[in-house]
Amino acid sequence: MDLVLYHHNHTKSNYPDLCSILKKADHHSASEREDIDDTQEVNKTPLISLFSKIVLEGNDKVDEQYIPLNKLSLDDGSFNNLKPAAKKDTMGGWNLVHEYNRLWDEFNFEFELIQNKTDFNTLLALLKKYASTMPSAAYKSKSDISLYDHSKTTAALAVSRYLFNRDGDVKLTQKDDLNCYLAIEGDISGIQKFIFKISSPQEAQSGMSKRLRGRSLYLTLLCDAIATHIAEELELCEANILFCGGGRFTIIGPNTKTAKEKLAEIKSKLNKFFIDEFNAELYLALVSIECCGNDLDKFGQITRKLSNKLNEDKKHKFSDNLDEVFNFDEEIKYDDLCSVCGMPYNRNFDEKTCDMCESHEKLGQNSVNAKYMIKCIDISEDVINNDNYKGIYIIRPIKIG
Repeated sequence: MDLVLYHHNHTKSNYPDLCSILKKADHHSASEREDIDDTQEVNKTPLISLFSKIVLEGNDKVDEQYIPLNKLSLDDGSFNNLKPAAKKDTMGGWNLVHEYNRLWDEFNFEFELIQNKTDFNTLLALLKKYASTMPSAAYKSKSDISLYDHSKTTAALAVSRYLFNRDGDVKLTQKDDLNCYLAIEGDISGIQKFIFKISSPQEAQSGMSKRLRGRSLYLTLLCDAIATHIAEELELCEANILFCGGGRFTIIGPNTKTAKEKLAEIKSKLNKFFIDEFNAELYLALVSIECCGNDLDKFGQITRKLSNKLNEDKKHKFSDNLDEVFNFDEEIKYDDLCSVCGMPYNRNFDEKTCDMCESHEKLGQNSVNAKYMIKCIDISEDVINNDNYKGIYIIRPIKIG
């Protein structure tokens, strides 16, 4: 509460050092805002939909569309309440006070239901539910960035600055412009080949759709698990994962020697895992760029540099794992080759597919009717066998190292 109240004036805080870190993180997070000359009434300015800024070739620019001020929900029909519309159609009586009050009351009600109020991920999810349609700033700014996104990136930058101050060789000040941030990007290559790999098309037709669905979901979960693992090893939080999807992720962290060493270690261990489990068909390209707060207002340039470094990394796949790539253990004997992926395996009874392909088919089958997917760092057999979890597919994390 103290940090929130005084993050614009850290000298009044009981924790001036932490408040100073938060103040600068808030400033850097807001650097992408687009300032405007006109003043706007905050209670009468909804969130601008980014889709209204897209102009396809040959079409005229459309009028600005706005997001109705509603919470996110997975209930049937709830997304109809989030459709962008003209300003007059998104507001009740041209004033959003009623909507803000309603969301605040509902937010407080759900907040009180949380048993562990120090669980950061739960609080972040609750904030996403209620603040994703709220503009972060509207008075003299373009209201196209949500309060949730601004708060999330502020938390990510604050954590990064704190760790830089703790582990770095120099300390940050209010006037600094040091490269205290480390923009990290990872990309799993070989996805298409992995998903559609079939050794014997005729024998692999049984359960094909389930297997393809399972492989695709497995890679999504794998990418998420890797991003989460990196965040945990670097002592970051879920907010530091800026993007994760399509086999790619972006993380913001501290520019410290410790962070860089851990990234190199994680990359080597993960690629060894890919060699052992998938015969080097998958590869994790992992790169980073040092940046300062002033660089963040042009984050698109940072991501382009990261993409270029990723492309270079992919040209030298497994260069740090050559011993594992060319390690042929002739003593290991296998019964047969999997009829689906072609990998050697030890057959159990009359099975024609390996354990990995079997697990992908099972994942694809169970995910169709599952209502929830629970992400666990560690889990016991008691939880898996609990009757309350019937019909819910639980993914065990991959143990790395």
